[in-house]
Amino acid sequence: MYSIQGWLSKIVDKLINERIYWVKKNSRYNLFVAISDIALLIIRNGIAYFTAFRAVFNNEITISQFVFFFGAITGFSVFLSGFTKYLSIISLNNKEVMELRNYLEKDDFIEKGRTFSFSPGESICIELKNISFRFKKDGPYILKNINMKINKGEKIALVGENGAGKTTLVKLLCGFYQPTEGTILYNGVDSSELSREFVENLFAASFQDIYVLPMSIAENIAFSEARTNPEGVKDCLKIAGLGDLFTDIHTPVTKMLHKDGVILSGGQQQKLILARAAYKIIYKNAPILVLDEPTAALDAIAERQFYEKYNELSAQKTTIFISHRLASTQFCDRIILLSSGEIIESGSHRELVENSVNYKELYEIQSRYYQ
Repeated sequence: MYSIQGWLSKIVDKLINERIYWVKKNSRYNLFVAISDIALLIIRNGIAYFTAFRAVFNNEITISQFVFFFGAITGFSVFLSGFTKYLSIISLNNKEVMELRNYLEKDDFIEKGRTFSFSPGESICIELKNISFRFKKDGPYILKNINMKINKGEKIALVGENGAGKTTLVKLLCGFYQPTEGTILYNGVDSSELSREFVENLFAASFQDIYVLPMSIAENIAFSEARTNPEGVKDCLKIAGLGDLFTDIHTPVTKMLHKDGVILSGGQQQKLILARAAYKIIYKNAPILVLDEPTAALDAIAERQFYEKYNELSAQKTTIFISHRLASTQFCDRIILLSSGEIIESGSHRELVENSVNYKELYEIQSRYYQ
């Protein structure tokens, strides 16, 4: 219903694999304890029974004393076996409780942390120092030693081939991922000191992954302000190119829950997300706009026109555009070319065409298709 089936399946698979790992680890531990207990039992009882039998044969104790000692040895063995069994259970439970305590004692990174104030019309400066990122400790680096500063109000374009690390870099900036190495600064404040909620509220973003919620058109754009600011919702629909499509902004976006609901096409869903970003820029005063290839289905000319439209919308805001098409982002103050997780070239479009090697080559190759 919430278009999270794929994501949820990955989470379930990951948790199942982790649980299987712990079950195997606990089973190996239990096997070791069981083997150790049996070995100790054989040694302990063997010595005790040997001593008792030898005492009987040497007439050192009577038969009745032997029976008493035999019962005592058996009872003591049962006691020790139970003791070691419960000791192993306590040890295993202690491991699980310690994992839970470590999790519960972690700082609440959503509620806790610093914030800083900025005026509604003010933009934000972002600085990355020696940023590297990988998803697993032993996995390959997706980003390597990124050093970059985005000044207040600057328009930046991140370009490069698929897998260059553009989207991962932006998600690091938005606080969705935490850098493996390095520091991200917002207005000079370390992101690790800021609350995650505060960092996320700095951004109005549209990503490649589109998630339209089974709510009304207005709620998908303005959420809790859908009823209190209907004119704002309509303005953002016009900006995104949906102004003439929905006469009723409270139309549900699902037929699963509402028989009168509508099913949006892929392009309409994309525009709805862009309207959401526009609302956050205009009415929530988000100082940073991020557009991650929201117009991949458009031709290069239409895409450039779209970017320029949102560039005007985000005047005085810090803006990050991501695109495969180099010609679409010529209007940006600076273009950053990424390759294999590293920044290989940076500068304005004119500077890169005149002085660079990689950007110039890619630009000329792409330009041939539109000449």
